[in-house]
Amino acid sequence: MNTLLKIDHQLVTEVLTGLQDEELVSLNEKLYFSLKCDPDAQLIELILDDGTVRICSYADFIRLCETILEKESFVLGALNLDVTDLELTAAYHLLYRMDKSVKNYAREKEEQTLKVSRGLSGRGREQVPHQDAAAVVAPADMDSGGGLPDTDVQDRYEVVVNFITNRKKAGDNKELFSGDRDEAVHYGKAVIHIPESHESGQVEKPSIWKLQFSENPDKHITLKTLQHEEEGEFFSDIKGQAAGVHQAMIFVHGFNVAFRAGMYKAAQLKFDLGFAGPMILFSWPSKGSVIRYTHDITNAEYASGKLSKAIERISALGIKEIFLIGHSMGTRCLTMALKDLAARKAGLPILESLVLAAPDIDKKHFEDNIVESILPLIKSGVIYISNTDKALSASKLINGYGRLGDVDGDVPVFNIIDTVDATDKGGDFLQHSYITEDNRVIDDLYHFLFNKMPPGKRRLRDVRNQENKVFWKFA
Repeated sequence: MNTLLKIDHQLVTEVLTGLQDEELVSLNEKLYFSLKCDPDAQLIELILDDGTVRICSYADFIRLCETILEKESFVLGALNLDVTDLELTAAYHLLYRMDKSVKNYAREKEEQTLKVSRGLSGRGREQVPHQDAAAVVAPADMDSGGGLPDTDVQDRYEVVVNFITNRKKAGDNKELFSGDRDEAVHYGKAVIHIPESHESGQVEKPSIWKLQFSENPDKHITLKTLQHEEEGEFFSDIKGQAAGVHQAMIFVHGFNVAFRAGMYKAAQLKFDLGFAGPMILFSWPSKGSVIRYTHDITNAEYASGKLSKAIERISALGIKEIFLIGHSMGTRCLTMALKDLAARKAGLPILESLVLAAPDIDKKHFEDNIVESILPLIKSGVIYISNTDKALSASKLINGYGRLGDVDGDVPVFNIIDTVDATDKGGDFLQHSYITEDNRVIDDLYHFLFNKMPPGKRRLRDVRNQENKVFWKFA
Protein backbone atom coordinates (compact mmCIF):
# COMPACT_ATOMS: atom_id res chain seq x y z
CA MET A 1 0.00 0.00 0.00
CA ASN A 2 1.36 3.41 -0.93
CA THR A 3 2.13 5.78 1.90
CA LEU A 4 0.01 8.89 2.20
CA LEU A 5 -0.22 10.46 5.63
CA LYS A 6 1.52 9.87 8.95
CA ILE A 7 -0.62 10.94 11.89
CA ASP A 8 -0.18 10.52 15.62
CA HIS A 9 -3.47 8.80 16.53
CA GLN A 10 -3.51 10.05 20.11
CA LEU A 11 -2.86 13.60 18.95
CA VAL A 12 -5.61 13.46 16.35
CA THR A 13 -8.10 12.12 18.89
CA GLU A 14 -7.24 15.04 21.18
CA VAL A 15 -7.61 17.52 18.33
CA LEU A 16 -10.94 16.13 17.22
CA THR A 17 -12.28 16.14 20.76
CA GLY A 18 -11.69 19.87 20.90
CA LEU A 19 -12.84 20.95 17.46
CA GLN A 20 -15.81 23.28 17.53
CA ASP A 21 -17.50 22.16 14.36
CA GLU A 22 -21.03 20.91 14.83
CA GLU A 23 -21.01 19.30 11.41
CA LEU A 24 -18.57 16.75 12.82
CA VAL A 25 -21.35 15.47 15.04
CA SER A 26 -23.22 14.00 12.10
CA LEU A 27 -20.16 12.48 10.48
CA ASN A 28 -20.72 8.88 11.58
CA GLU A 29 -24.50 9.15 11.45
CA LYS A 30 -24.85 10.52 7.91
CA LEU A 31 -21.60 10.33 6.01
CA TYR A 32 -18.88 7.91 6.94
CA PHE A 33 -19.23 4.12 6.81
CA SER A 34 -15.96 2.76 5.47
CA LEU A 35 -12.98 3.65 3.35
CA LYS A 36 -11.04 1.74 0.71
CA CYS A 37 -7.94 2.68 -1.22
CA ASP A 38 -6.79 1.92 -4.76
CA PRO A 39 -3.10 2.93 -4.67
CA ASP A 40 -2.58 2.18 -8.35
CA ALA A 41 -5.37 4.52 -9.42
CA GLN A 42 -4.43 7.10 -6.76
CA LEU A 43 -8.03 7.16 -5.59
CA ILE A 44 -9.78 6.70 -2.28
CA GLU A 45 -13.26 5.21 -2.16
CA LEU A 46 -15.65 6.49 0.50
CA ILE A 47 -18.61 4.13 1.00
CA LEU A 48 -21.51 5.90 2.65
CA ASP A 49 -24.00 4.28 4.98
CA ASP A 50 -26.77 4.50 2.38
CA GLY A 51 -24.68 2.36 0.03
CA THR A 52 -23.60 5.15 -2.30
CA VAL A 53 -19.95 5.54 -3.20
CA ARG A 54 -17.92 8.70 -3.48
CA ILE A 55 -14.51 8.76 -5.09
CA CYS A 56 -11.93 11.06 -3.59
CA SER A 57 -8.52 11.81 -5.13
CA TYR A 58 -5.37 11.50 -3.05
CA ALA A 59 -5.02 15.28 -3.30
CA ASP A 60 -8.47 15.88 -1.82
CA PHE A 61 -7.81 13.31 0.89
CA ILE A 62 -4.59 15.08 1.81
CA ARG A 63 -6.58 18.31 1.98
CA LEU A 64 -8.92 16.68 4.47
CA CYS A 65 -6.08 15.52 6.70
CA GLU A 66 -4.18 18.80 6.35
CA THR A 67 -7.28 20.66 7.49
CA ILE A 68 -6.99 19.00 10.87
CA LEU A 69 -3.26 19.46 11.11
CA GLU A 70 -3.37 23.08 9.96
CA LYS A 71 -5.84 23.95 12.71
CA GLU A 72 -3.30 22.79 15.27
CA SER A 73 0.09 23.13 13.58
CA PHE A 74 0.80 26.55 15.13
CA VAL A 75 0.58 24.96 18.58
CA LEU A 76 2.18 21.66 17.60
CA GLY A 77 5.25 23.12 15.97
CA ALA A 78 4.15 23.98 12.43
CA LEU A 79 4.11 20.41 11.14
CA ASN A 80 5.55 19.97 7.68
CA LEU A 81 3.54 17.62 5.51
CA ASP A 82 5.46 15.42 3.11
CA VAL A 83 3.44 13.20 0.81
CA THR A 84 6.25 10.67 0.60
CA ASP A 85 6.18 10.36 4.36
CA LEU A 86 2.46 9.86 4.71
CA GLU A 87 0.83 6.61 5.69
CA LEU A 88 -2.68 5.85 4.49
CA THR A 89 -3.31 3.32 7.23
CA ALA A 90 -3.01 6.08 9.81
CA ALA A 91 -5.39 8.26 7.80
CA TYR A 92 -7.89 5.41 7.75
CA HIS A 93 -7.73 5.14 11.53
CA LEU A 94 -8.12 8.90 11.73
CA LEU A 95 -11.61 8.56 10.26
CA TYR A 96 -12.52 5.22 11.77
CA ARG A 97 -11.58 6.07 15.35
CA MET A 98 -13.51 9.36 15.41
CA ASP A 99 -16.76 7.76 16.52
CA LYS A 100 -16.29 7.87 20.27
CA SER A 101 -14.52 11.25 20.35
CA VAL A 102 -17.12 12.97 18.18
CA LYS A 103 -20.08 11.62 20.11
CA ASN A 104 -18.51 12.49 23.46
CA TYR A 105 -17.82 16.00 22.21
CA ALA A 106 -21.39 16.35 20.97
CA ARG A 107 -22.75 15.32 24.35
CA GLU A 108 -20.48 17.73 26.24
CA LYS A 109 -21.40 20.55 23.86
CA GLU A 110 -25.11 19.89 24.36
CA GLU A 111 -24.63 20.11 28.13
CA GLN A 112 -22.74 23.40 27.74
CA THR A 113 -25.50 24.77 25.52
CA LEU A 114 -28.10 23.96 28.18
CA LYS A 115 -26.03 25.78 30.79
CA VAL A 116 -25.69 28.82 28.51
CA SER A 117 -29.41 28.73 27.81
CA ARG A 118 -30.22 28.77 31.52
CA GLY A 119 -27.65 31.50 32.16
CA LEU A 120 -29.14 33.73 29.46
CA SER A 121 -32.69 33.39 30.76
CA GLY A 122 -33.71 30.85 28.19
CA ARG A 123 -31.80 32.29 25.24
CA GLY A 124 -29.72 29.44 23.83
CA ARG A 125 -27.31 29.18 20.94
CA GLU A 126 -30.03 28.84 18.41
CA GLN A 127 -30.83 32.48 19.09
CA VAL A 128 -28.59 35.50 18.81
CA PRO A 129 -28.09 36.53 22.45
CA HIS A 130 -29.30 40.09 21.97
CA GLN A 131 -31.96 39.86 19.29
CA ASP A 132 -34.05 37.70 17.06
CA ALA A 133 -31.52 35.95 14.83
CA ALA A 134 -33.56 36.95 11.79
CA ALA A 135 -33.27 40.67 12.44
CA VAL A 136 -30.28 42.97 12.25
CA VAL A 137 -31.61 45.93 14.20
CA ALA A 138 -30.40 48.01 17.10
CA PRO A 139 -31.73 46.85 20.50
CA ALA A 140 -34.52 48.99 21.87
CA ASP A 141 -32.49 50.27 24.85
CA MET A 142 -29.53 51.24 22.71
CA ASP A 143 -28.93 54.94 22.01
CA SER A 144 -28.99 54.43 18.28
CA GLY A 145 -31.56 56.74 16.87
CA GLY A 146 -34.03 54.00 16.03
CA GLY A 147 -31.94 51.32 14.31
CA LEU A 148 -32.43 50.07 10.77
CA PRO A 149 -35.66 50.38 8.82
CA ASP A 150 -37.83 47.32 8.25
CA THR A 151 -36.64 45.16 5.36
CA ASP A 152 -37.63 41.84 3.87
CA VAL A 153 -36.11 38.56 5.05
CA GLN A 154 -33.45 38.52 2.34
CA ASP A 155 -32.16 41.97 3.33
CA ARG A 156 -32.15 41.08 7.02
CA TYR A 157 -29.72 38.28 6.26
CA GLU A 158 -27.35 40.52 4.34
CA VAL A 159 -24.67 42.44 6.21
CA VAL A 160 -22.57 45.28 4.83
CA VAL A 161 -18.90 45.14 5.79
CA ASN A 162 -16.73 48.10 4.83
CA PHE A 163 -13.03 47.42 4.46
CA ILE A 164 -9.72 49.25 4.57
CA THR A 165 -6.68 47.20 3.60
CA ASN A 166 -3.05 47.56 2.60
CA ARG A 167 -3.06 44.09 1.03
CA LYS A 168 -2.17 43.70 -2.62
CA LYS A 169 -4.95 42.72 -4.97
CA ALA A 170 -4.83 39.00 -5.64
CA GLY A 171 -3.78 37.90 -9.12
CA ASP A 172 -6.49 38.10 -11.74
CA ASN A 173 -9.30 38.25 -9.21
CA LYS A 174 -9.56 41.98 -8.60
CA GLU A 175 -12.25 41.58 -5.97
CA LEU A 176 -10.10 39.83 -3.37
CA PHE A 177 -6.72 40.51 -1.82
CA SER A 178 -3.57 38.52 -1.09
CA GLY A 179 -1.37 38.23 1.99
CA ASP A 180 1.27 40.54 0.47
CA ARG A 181 1.42 44.15 1.54
CA ASP A 182 0.90 47.12 -0.74
CA GLU A 183 2.15 50.66 -0.38
CA ALA A 184 -1.33 51.82 -1.39
CA VAL A 185 -4.41 51.56 0.81
CA HIS A 186 -7.55 50.10 -0.75
CA TYR A 187 -11.12 50.88 0.27
CA GLY A 188 -14.48 49.32 -0.41
CA LYS A 189 -17.48 47.51 0.94
CA ALA A 190 -19.00 44.07 0.58
CA VAL A 191 -22.41 42.55 1.08
CA ILE A 192 -22.08 39.34 3.09
CA HIS A 193 -24.95 36.85 3.08
CA ILE A 194 -25.76 35.14 6.39
CA PRO A 195 -27.69 31.84 6.07
CA GLU A 196 -31.08 31.71 7.76
CA SER A 197 -29.82 28.71 9.73
CA HIS A 198 -27.01 30.80 11.25
CA GLU A 199 -26.14 30.18 14.89
CA SER A 200 -24.63 32.90 17.00
CA GLY A 201 -20.89 32.45 17.44
CA GLN A 202 -20.44 30.52 14.20
CA VAL A 203 -18.98 31.31 10.79
CA GLU A 204 -20.75 28.67 8.75
CA LYS A 205 -18.42 27.39 6.03
CA PRO A 206 -18.04 24.30 3.85
CA SER A 207 -17.06 21.19 5.79
CA ILE A 208 -14.49 18.94 4.21
CA TRP A 209 -15.90 16.14 6.38
CA LYS A 210 -19.03 16.23 4.24
CA LEU A 211 -16.96 16.59 1.08
CA GLN A 212 -18.19 20.16 0.74
CA PHE A 213 -15.59 22.03 -1.29
CA SER A 214 -17.63 25.09 -2.25
CA GLU A 215 -19.88 27.58 -0.48
CA ASN A 216 -23.65 27.18 -0.46
CA PRO A 217 -25.63 30.33 0.45
CA ASP A 218 -28.34 28.17 2.04
CA LYS A 219 -25.83 26.78 4.53
CA HIS A 220 -22.78 29.02 4.62
CA ILE A 221 -21.78 32.64 5.09
CA THR A 222 -20.94 33.86 1.60
CA LEU A 223 -19.67 36.93 -0.20
CA LYS A 224 -22.49 38.31 -2.34
CA THR A 225 -20.93 41.46 -3.79
CA LEU A 226 -17.76 43.50 -3.36
CA GLN A 227 -17.32 47.07 -4.48
CA HIS A 228 -14.09 49.10 -4.57
CA GLU A 229 -14.30 52.78 -3.60
CA GLU A 230 -12.07 55.79 -3.82
CA GLU A 231 -10.81 57.17 -0.51
CA GLY A 232 -13.12 60.18 -0.40
CA GLU A 233 -16.12 58.16 -1.53
CA PHE A 234 -15.42 55.57 1.18
CA PHE A 235 -15.37 57.98 4.12
CA SER A 236 -18.41 59.81 2.80
CA ASP A 237 -20.19 56.45 2.63
CA ILE A 238 -19.21 55.64 6.24
CA LYS A 239 -20.63 58.97 7.39
CA GLY A 240 -23.89 58.22 5.59
CA GLN A 241 -24.16 54.72 7.08
CA ALA A 242 -23.66 56.15 10.58
CA ALA A 243 -26.14 59.00 10.15
CA GLY A 244 -29.06 57.22 11.81
CA VAL A 245 -27.18 55.48 14.60
CA HIS A 246 -24.23 57.80 15.34
CA GLN A 247 -21.97 54.81 15.91
CA ALA A 248 -19.23 52.98 14.01
CA MET A 249 -17.17 49.89 14.75
CA ILE A 250 -13.61 49.19 13.61
CA PHE A 251 -12.54 45.54 13.78
CA VAL A 252 -8.91 44.45 13.39
CA HIS A 253 -8.51 40.71 12.81
CA GLY A 254 -5.70 38.54 14.12
CA PHE A 255 -3.00 36.17 12.93
CA ASN A 256 -3.59 33.58 10.20
CA VAL A 257 -6.60 35.33 8.65
CA ALA A 258 -7.03 35.66 4.90
CA PHE A 259 -8.99 38.61 3.49
CA ARG A 260 -12.23 36.72 2.82
CA ALA A 261 -12.10 35.03 6.24
CA GLY A 262 -11.69 38.42 7.90
CA MET A 263 -14.72 39.75 6.02
CA TYR A 264 -16.81 36.79 7.16
CA LYS A 265 -15.69 37.17 10.77
CA ALA A 266 -16.53 40.89 10.74
CA ALA A 267 -19.96 40.14 9.25
CA GLN A 268 -20.66 37.45 11.84
CA LEU A 269 -19.69 39.78 14.69
CA LYS A 270 -21.86 42.62 13.36
CA PHE A 271 -24.80 40.27 12.90
CA ASP A 272 -24.48 38.52 16.27
CA LEU A 273 -24.15 41.83 18.13
CA GLY A 274 -27.14 43.26 16.27
CA PHE A 275 -25.02 46.30 15.47
CA ALA A 276 -26.80 48.81 13.25
CA GLY A 277 -23.92 51.15 12.48
CA PRO A 278 -21.14 50.73 9.91
CA MET A 279 -18.76 47.82 10.51
CA ILE A 280 -15.29 48.69 9.22
CA LEU A 281 -12.80 45.86 8.84
CA PHE A 282 -9.17 46.88 8.86
CA SER A 283 -7.54 43.97 7.06
CA TRP A 284 -3.77 44.01 7.41
CA PRO A 285 -1.89 41.58 5.13
CA SER A 286 -1.85 38.33 7.07
CA LYS A 287 -0.65 35.39 5.01
CA GLY A 288 -3.51 33.25 6.33
CA SER A 289 -1.09 30.43 7.15
CA VAL A 290 -0.16 28.96 10.52
CA ILE A 291 3.50 28.67 9.53
CA ARG A 292 3.87 32.36 8.60
CA TYR A 293 3.74 33.76 12.13
CA THR A 294 6.84 35.97 11.88
CA HIS A 295 5.65 37.28 8.50
CA ASP A 296 2.37 38.27 10.10
CA ILE A 297 4.10 40.04 12.98
CA THR A 298 6.05 42.20 10.53
CA ASN A 299 3.00 43.04 8.44
CA ALA A 300 0.76 43.75 11.45
CA GLU A 301 3.27 46.25 12.79
CA TYR A 302 3.85 47.81 9.37
CA ALA A 303 0.12 48.29 8.85
CA SER A 304 -0.30 50.20 12.12
CA GLY A 305 0.57 53.49 10.43
CA LYS A 306 -2.18 52.93 7.86
CA LEU A 307 -4.65 52.10 10.63
CA SER A 308 -3.64 55.20 12.59
CA LYS A 309 -4.54 57.44 9.66
CA ALA A 310 -7.80 55.57 9.08
CA ILE A 311 -8.88 56.03 12.70
CA GLU A 312 -8.04 59.71 12.43
CA ARG A 313 -10.17 60.10 9.28
CA ILE A 314 -13.14 58.22 10.76
CA SER A 315 -12.93 60.24 13.99
CA ALA A 316 -13.22 63.42 11.94
CA LEU A 317 -16.60 62.37 10.50
CA GLY A 318 -18.52 63.56 13.55
CA ILE A 319 -19.69 60.07 14.59
CA LYS A 320 -20.68 60.16 18.25
CA GLU A 321 -19.39 56.73 19.31
CA ILE A 322 -16.52 54.78 17.73
CA PHE A 323 -15.80 51.28 19.01
CA LEU A 324 -12.38 49.72 18.40
CA ILE A 325 -12.05 45.93 18.59
CA GLY A 326 -8.79 44.07 18.07
CA HIS A 327 -8.23 40.33 18.25
CA SER A 328 -4.97 38.43 18.79
CA MET A 329 -2.16 39.90 16.69
CA GLY A 330 -4.57 42.56 15.49
CA THR A 331 -4.33 44.13 18.95
CA ARG A 332 -0.64 44.76 18.28
CA CYS A 333 -1.51 46.68 15.12
CA LEU A 334 -4.32 48.55 16.90
CA THR A 335 -2.38 49.61 20.00
CA MET A 336 0.58 50.73 17.89
CA ALA A 337 -1.83 52.84 15.82
CA LEU A 338 -3.27 54.43 18.96
CA LYS A 339 0.19 55.10 20.33
CA ASP A 340 1.06 56.81 17.06
CA LEU A 341 -2.04 58.99 17.30
CA ALA A 342 -1.10 59.97 20.84
CA ALA A 343 2.48 60.77 19.82
CA ARG A 344 1.31 62.91 16.91
CA LYS A 345 -1.17 64.71 19.18
CA ALA A 346 -3.73 64.25 16.44
CA GLY A 347 -6.41 66.03 18.46
CA LEU A 348 -9.14 63.56 17.55
CA PRO A 349 -12.30 63.24 19.68
CA ILE A 350 -12.12 60.72 22.51
CA LEU A 351 -12.99 57.25 21.24
CA GLU A 352 -15.90 55.51 22.95
CA SER A 353 -14.49 52.03 23.69
CA LEU A 354 -11.42 49.90 23.16
CA VAL A 355 -11.60 46.08 23.21
CA LEU A 356 -8.43 43.98 23.22
CA ALA A 357 -9.39 40.32 22.90
CA ALA A 358 -6.76 37.62 23.44
CA PRO A 359 -4.05 40.25 22.80
CA ASP A 360 -0.82 38.80 21.41
CA ILE A 361 1.29 41.62 22.83
CA ASP A 362 4.30 41.42 25.12
CA LYS A 363 2.69 41.94 28.52
CA LYS A 364 5.52 43.94 30.06
CA HIS A 365 5.90 46.08 26.92
CA PHE A 366 2.20 46.95 27.08
CA GLU A 367 2.41 47.85 30.77
CA ASP A 368 5.56 49.95 30.49
CA ASN A 369 5.37 51.50 27.03
CA ILE A 370 1.85 51.48 25.62
CA VAL A 371 -1.06 51.68 28.02
CA GLU A 372 -0.41 55.10 29.55
CA SER A 373 -0.11 56.73 26.13
CA ILE A 374 -3.45 55.39 24.86
CA LEU A 375 -5.58 55.96 27.96
CA PRO A 376 -6.26 59.65 27.12
CA LEU A 377 -7.72 58.57 23.76
CA ILE A 378 -10.55 56.37 25.10
CA LYS A 379 -13.49 56.62 27.47
CA SER A 380 -13.42 52.96 28.49
CA GLY A 381 -11.83 49.66 27.62
CA VAL A 382 -11.75 45.95 28.31
CA ILE A 383 -9.02 43.34 27.91
CA TYR A 384 -10.15 39.72 27.62
CA ILE A 385 -7.56 37.23 28.84
CA SER A 386 -7.51 33.45 29.33
CA ASN A 387 -5.48 30.74 31.03
CA THR A 388 -6.55 28.14 28.45
CA ASP A 389 -5.59 30.02 25.28
CA LYS A 390 -3.23 27.56 23.60
CA ALA A 391 -2.34 29.95 20.77
CA LEU A 392 -0.98 32.51 23.22
CA SER A 393 0.86 29.80 25.14
CA ALA A 394 2.59 28.91 21.88
CA SER A 395 3.26 32.59 21.17
CA LYS A 396 5.05 32.87 24.49
CA LEU A 397 7.32 29.99 23.47
CA ILE A 398 8.08 31.68 20.15
CA ASN A 399 8.57 35.20 21.52
CA GLY A 400 10.15 34.26 24.83
CA TYR A 401 7.93 36.48 26.98
CA GLY A 402 4.42 36.33 28.43
CA ARG A 403 1.52 37.70 26.38
CA LEU A 404 -0.97 40.27 27.60
CA GLY A 405 -3.89 37.95 26.80
CA ASP A 406 -2.45 34.97 28.66
CA VAL A 407 -3.02 34.51 32.40
CA ASP A 408 0.66 33.94 33.05
CA GLY A 409 1.73 35.16 36.47
CA ASP A 410 -0.10 38.10 37.98
CA VAL A 411 -3.09 39.59 36.16
CA PRO A 412 -2.54 43.22 35.07
CA VAL A 413 -5.10 45.86 36.06
CA PHE A 414 -5.28 49.32 34.49
CA ASN A 415 -7.19 52.57 34.95
CA ILE A 416 -10.45 52.77 32.92
CA ILE A 417 -9.59 49.47 31.18
CA ASP A 418 -11.20 46.44 32.83
CA THR A 419 -9.51 43.05 32.71
CA VAL A 420 -11.88 40.09 32.22
CA ASP A 421 -10.69 36.50 32.61
CA ALA A 422 -12.36 34.34 29.94
CA THR A 423 -10.58 31.11 30.91
CA ASP A 424 -12.33 28.02 29.50
CA LYS A 425 -14.44 30.13 27.13
CA GLY A 426 -14.53 29.18 23.46
CA GLY A 427 -15.29 25.65 22.35
CA ASP A 428 -12.50 25.08 19.84
CA PHE A 429 -9.22 23.32 20.59
CA LEU A 430 -7.19 26.53 20.77
CA GLN A 431 -9.75 28.48 22.86
CA HIS A 432 -8.35 31.62 21.24
CA SER A 433 -11.33 33.11 19.35
CA TYR A 434 -13.82 33.26 22.21
CA ILE A 435 -14.58 36.93 21.50
CA THR A 436 -16.56 35.91 18.40
CA GLU A 437 -17.30 32.24 19.12
CA ASP A 438 -18.52 32.04 22.72
CA ASN A 439 -22.04 33.36 23.30
CA ARG A 440 -21.36 34.24 26.92
CA VAL A 441 -18.43 36.44 25.85
CA ILE A 442 -20.41 37.95 22.96
CA ASP A 443 -23.15 38.75 25.46
CA ASP A 444 -20.65 40.45 27.79
CA LEU A 445 -19.18 42.42 24.89
CA TYR A 446 -22.65 43.59 23.90
CA HIS A 447 -23.47 44.92 27.36
CA PHE A 448 -20.08 46.61 27.65
CA LEU A 449 -20.31 48.37 24.29
CA PHE A 450 -23.96 49.31 24.00
CA ASN A 451 -25.47 49.30 27.48
CA LYS A 452 -22.36 50.80 29.11
CA MET A 453 -22.75 48.32 31.95
CA PRO A 454 -19.89 48.06 34.46
CA PRO A 455 -18.41 44.59 35.04
CA GLY A 456 -20.23 44.10 38.33
CA LYS A 457 -23.57 44.28 36.53
CA ARG A 458 -22.57 41.90 33.72
CA ARG A 459 -22.69 38.69 35.78
CA LEU A 460 -18.94 38.80 36.35
CA ARG A 461 -17.39 38.12 39.72
CA ASP A 462 -14.61 40.25 41.14
CA VAL A 463 -11.21 38.69 41.84
CA ARG A 464 -8.08 40.32 43.23
CA ASN A 465 -4.60 40.04 41.83
CA GLN A 466 -1.38 39.89 43.82
CA GLU A 467 -1.44 43.67 44.26
CA ASN A 468 -4.99 43.44 45.64
CA LYS A 469 -6.40 45.15 42.54
CA VAL A 470 -9.73 44.00 41.14
CA PHE A 471 -10.14 42.16 37.85
CA TRP A 472 -13.15 40.18 36.68
CA LYS A 473 -14.02 36.63 35.83
CA PHE A 474 -17.03 34.96 34.24
CA ALA A 475 -19.24 33.57 36.98
